[in-house]
Amino acid sequence: MSIVEHPFEVGLITAAHRHTREDEHSMWNAGSEPGRIIEVITPGGFENYFRELGELLVEHAKDPVGEVLHELPAFGELADKYGLTYGYPDWMDDIVARYGLNPPSH
Repeated sequence: MSIVEHPFEVGLITAAHRHTREDEHSMWNAGSEPGRIIEVITPGGFENYFRELGELLVEHAKDPVGEVLHELPAFGELADKYGLTYGYPDWMDDIVARYGLNPPSH
């Protein structure tokens, strides 16, 4: 088991993704103050995805990450390793517009 805390800035919406090994739903902050999410993962193991993703972000910190990260082979390999698939579903634009969010790049 692991517990992970995620900061959530105002207007943030997670990039749409599907887990093949865990159950999780879309998250966003439509409020007026930064928030945080406490995620309980059981059984443990998926928390390592966040560590490895953080390392990948640091490695490419000087790149325009919003435009490049999802195009990096290492990002796709990391997603595959943890059973994730990313996409931009039809409902994303509606949610972004409805709540005034900052859409993830696609």
